[in-house]
Order: sequence, then C-alpha cells, then structure tokens
Amino acid sequence: MNRAQQEEWLDRQWGGKSWLLDDVRKAHENPPKQNELGGGAVDSLVKITRLAQDKGIQLASLWSQASPYNVLWTGVSQHPKNSLRLTNDIARAAFNKLKTTMQSQRAQEAGGPSEVAIMESRETEPEACMYVGSEHVESDSSDNEDIEPVLKTTRSPSIVLGGSPRSPVKSPPKVAGNNDKGISSTSTFRHQEPPEQRPAVSGAPSLPLPPQRNISRHFTQPPIATSFKRKREKESSAMTPQRSMKRAETSKGEEERVDEATAIYKQLTNNVKLTDDTLQFLTKALVSWYPMEQGKVKVLDPLWFKVDGTTTGHNIKLDGYTKLCFSIHHLKPKHWTLAIVDIDDDAKSMVFNHHDSSPCWDRFDTVCASFQKWKETVGHKFKLRFNNVAPCTPQQDNISCGIHVLSCLRHVLTDKPCPPSLNPRAERRFFIRKIKESDEGHYPLQEVKKVIEKQEYEMLLEAIRKETPGSLESDRHLAAVALDHARDGLRDAQAALSRLRIEQDTLAEALTRLDAAVETKSEPVRYLSFEPLDSLRAGSQQELSAHMSRYSKTLMDQSFANGSEISRKVLREHYDEIIDKLEQAEKEVAQKQKEIDEATKAVEIKAQMCDLKESVNNILKQHGSLLPSNNWLGRASN
Repeated sequence: MNRAQQEEWLDRQWGGKSWLLDDVRKAHENPPKQNELGGGAVDSLVKITRLAQDKGIQLASLWSQASPYNVLWTGVSQHPKNSLRLTNDIARAAFNKLKTTMQSQRAQEAGGPSEVAIMESRETEPEACMYVGSEHVESDSSDNEDIEPVLKTTRSPSIVLGGSPRSPVKSPPKVAGNNDKGISSTSTFRHQEPPEQRPAVSGAPSLPLPPQRNISRHFTQPPIATSFKRKREKESSAMTPQRSMKRAETSKGEEERVDEATAIYKQLTNNVKLTDDTLQFLTKALVSWYPMEQGKVKVLDPLWFKVDGTTTGHNIKLDGYTKLCFSIHHLKPKHWTLAIVDIDDDAKSMVFNHHDSSPCWDRFDTVCASFQKWKETVGHKFKLRFNNVAPCTPQQDNISCGIHVLSCLRHVLTDKPCPPSLNPRAERRFFIRKIKESDEGHYPLQEVKKVIEKQEYEMLLEAIRKETPGSLESDRHLAAVALDHARDGLRDAQAALSRLRIEQDTLAEALTRLDAAVETKSEPVRYLSFEPLDSLRAGSQQELSAHMSRYSKTLMDQSFANGSEISRKVLREHYDEIIDKLEQAEKEVAQKQKEIDEATKAVEIKAQMCDLKESVNNILKQHGSLLPSNNWLGRASN
C-alpha cells in the first residue's frame, strides 16, 4: 500500500482520524516541514493496528495513559524534545514494545500461574509491587480469558461478591487432585505511576495529561519463567469446580478496587463482550433494583455451571428460594446464555428456562443434560422440566450476548416477555444511568459510580478543550432555544390530547343516551302488510281506525330502531377512531416530554461547560505563570 492507501486503511480501522491524537497531529502539522509525519511512522501504525486487532486489543488503549498496551502514548510522551511527535523511531519502538508485551503475557499463561500474590515485601516496600491478576491484563474483546478452569484456580475477592479489601494475604487454595507440585507463586513487579497519571479508563475519551519524565519505559517486567506446565486434571475439576469454591482471600488495596470498577465501566462504555465478573455484578444489581413481590431469587456465579457436565460435585441450598438465576458460558463458540430455574417447593417441581439470543438446539440439549446430571448427583427430589424460551430477543452481532442475558433477566424480574429487538448501546446506557442513581452506600455500586462520575467529568473537560468561551456561549443559547421549542411542542401535544379526550367523553355520553332511548324488543317487526280491505268492510269504522293506528305505530317503532342502529354504528366507528387517536396522542406527549428532558439536560451540560471554561481561564489569569507550559489547563483555554 502507498501512503494514501495506508492512511485510508487506518481511517477505516479506527473509525476516523483517531489513529493519531489531535495534539500529536497538530505537532506534525506545524512548520517546519521536518515535523511532517514520516512514512515509516505510518508503516509502524499499520503494523501496530493489525497486531492489536489480531490479539483482540482495543485500539483506543494504544493511545491511553494506562498500561499495558499504551505503547503509542508512552512513545510520544517521551519524545526528547517534548513535542509529542510520533517519529519513525518512536513508532517502530512502540511496535516492538507491543510485541514484547504480548510475548510476556503468552509466556506467563503457558508457564506460570495466571494470578500471583503479593509477597512479604508489600509491608517493607509498599511501592515496589502491586497485585496483578489476569483480569487486569486481558483484552476486553474476549469474555472468557479469565474463566478457563485449568489456568484459573484462584481469584481475588471480587467487589461483586463482597470481597474484603483489607483481608489478610493467604496462599491460594490447592485444587483437589492437582499433583503438579512444581508450580509456585511468583511476584510480578511493576513501576508505580503517580496517582494523577493513572486515568480510570483507557478506552473512554479522556483529557491528555502532561508528559511525565519518570514514566518507566517498560510496562511490566517479564514474569519469572517456569519449566512446569499446568496439567489438566479432568477428574479433579469435575468434582471440585474451581470458580465455585471460595475465592482466595488476598490483600486488595484501593487501586485494585478501582481497577475492577474501571473494568466494569469500560465494558459498559465500549462495544465489547462482558466478562464473568461484570455479568455477576450487573446480575446482582438487577436483582436489587427489581425485587420480586413474591419469592426470592438466588444468584449463582456465572461460572458455577459447566456445560460439559462437570458441575456434579457442587450442591446448592434451595431453602426459601423460588428462582435460581445464573449465566452459562459456552466455549465453542464463545457465548453467554441465561438460565432461570423456577422452584415450587410445595409441588417439589423445577422448571429450567433457558434464554438464548442465538438459538441452537444442540446447545440447549447439552445444557439440559448437564443440569439433569447435576440434579441427580446432588439428590434433589424435584420433578424437572425444561423450557427453551421462545421467542427470545435475537442477537444481531457476535459481541452483545452478555447484554442480551441481562436484558432477558430484567424482563423476567419485571414479569414481561423478552422484547422482539434490542439496542445494545441503549442497554449499556441504561445500566450506567441506574448505577448513577443507585445508593452510594452500596459498596460495589459505589466504586463503579465513582469511576463513571470521574470519567464523565474528564470527558466534559475534553469537550471544552478546543472550544472558545464565545462558541460555548453560542451553544448554550442554541440549547436554550431548542428547549423552548420542545416546550412548545409539548404544549401543542397536550392540547391535542385534551381535545381528543373531550371528544371521547362526548361520544361515550351520546352512545349511552342512545342505548337508553332505544326500546329493545325480542322479536322486532321487520315486515308489515295491510290486511285486505274486503276483510275490514264488515267491521265498523272504529275498528278500521284502530287497525291503522296500530300499524302506523309499529312502522314508526321499526323506523326508529333502524335509524338508532345506524346512528349507533356511526358513533361507535367514530369512537373507535378517537381511541386510536388518543393512543397516538399519548405516545406523542410522552415523546415530547422525553425531548424536553433531553433538551433540559443539554442546557445544563452547556451551562456547566461555560462555567468550567470560565473557571479555567480565571485560574490561568491568576496562576498561569506557575503552571508548566504543556499543562492541560493551558490547552483547555486556547
């Protein structure tokens, strides 16, 4: 590919020009000509992009300020002339560093434990090392890197499961049947960046911080190699499910809790698969947000159930529970499904409901056989019936299976059927909104809520960085005008709804009066005929007059009944039309109210941006001479 084709390819892969940070691009566009981005740098960017895609690394993390994949940001931030330029040498070094990082991780997965504990040096050298778990180095594009039962025998206390952040350090428990005595715990040492250099999210938009001279040129020292390879003990794993045992109690500091909350936030703000920890966290959150009026839900670990039938050794107490809820992970292909088991203790019966956004009868049969085997092994005396839930919301991609699981669970908890379609991005926004609205006293939600608020504030800072006070004020004015238009639209919609309701009431009253006025007869006279006059000649004139009077009255009654029936039909048709218009008008009012809510929020955001820009400018006027020349405050005021 030539230079133009390479840049066009990068635009497609990155979804725009984000393959080069704006500040870096400006540094290359400024004169002199020697500052232009070199062809060698573009070549390396293409190689880095391809390698990241092959390994499932999120592209945005390459420019993030959080390790281990931020090779591009680390390179430009250490430019010898402090110019944030991506030279050919820096780009080539970034590519080599990314390859080295991936090789180190592969070596750790193949030869060493996937999770290491802090040694006694924590007490004497608190800044020398930090706890490193596989969930901190895995790619967000995969949902089962941390759930292989062979490579993952212990886990740190999850914030979802209420792990204590200050519990004492203990050795990971041994798995029954594992005779591989050559495996030992290893400490991994990592350079500790200052707190202000550690943004919470690598994939979300964030404000670039000033380059630091003391950033280590190595993300993580390669783990100590071991010549022993883990043996896959099928029998031991069958009788002792690794994830179902109590997680190892390791010392967990504030940074690790933030890292776990950050991982949850990243998966809610990026189009990536959900990991088991995130599914567990959001599942428990849903159960707490939508408590059932009757009954009690027991949430099980997403990796408790094994589709290969090896869940047999783990019993579950069902006393007092009316539902079991757990996600099921399928390895080939990688996929999440949902199991909801309805329990009727009085009838001693169970109904296993399986929700699958990508239906597969073979997968359903495998799940049924495995659950049946577990029930028989643990000895539960329940009649068991299986139900493959249909229709279940169909999945339109190969990423959002975890989101579909959560959507199905939410509809079960609210006693609603699965919707015909689903917008994964809207579902992710729903969880972010609910977390922000949740009680801060709830520990796991509190940590994630802090990360969300921090990231939203940083995105607000980023949004004002390139704007002038005048442009921000103009945006606020336009937002206020849009809010006024939305209010006018709501008033018009409400007025139309009010008129329709009045018309509905009028028609309903007319129908009621018409029904009351019509005399209902069991056998209405439909056909009338005069008797032959010859038969009446023998009678008196009085008899003839009475006969004609009866005939006229009957004819009038029939005419009135026929006319009333026609009127009733016309009024009923009009009434039905009004009902349809009322439903549409109510939807219109709800939509206009939603537009007002969005416009009001937009006005608030624009006002905050104006105030923030003014505050930044005031700080610079008073203390600008004390700030570094490349400080983000200076860039935010331009």
